[in-house]
Amino acid sequence: MDLNSDNPVAKALRSNDPQAHLRVLNELVMVWDQSQGKPITSPEDFVKGGLLSRLPNPPPGMRFTYNASRRQIEITPAR
Repeated sequence: MDLNSDNPVAKALRSNDPQAHLRVLNELVMVWDQSQGKPITSPEDFVKGGLLSRLPNPPPGMRFTYNASRRQIEITPAR
């Protein structure tokens, strides 16, 4: 997905709202599972797999990570 498009999902990912980013990224987890038949290993898989042109910016000092036990994207402190 091109983040520069007028698509509502692209608009949410362009926003400065981390909760909107999480909602979209977690919806993409379900899309990924259905299309790939296997779980993602990290949010970067969305870019590698062509679902996103790039990841949205996380809040300063934070990063997006995939919690495999919960099967969801989370915002965690950057290391």
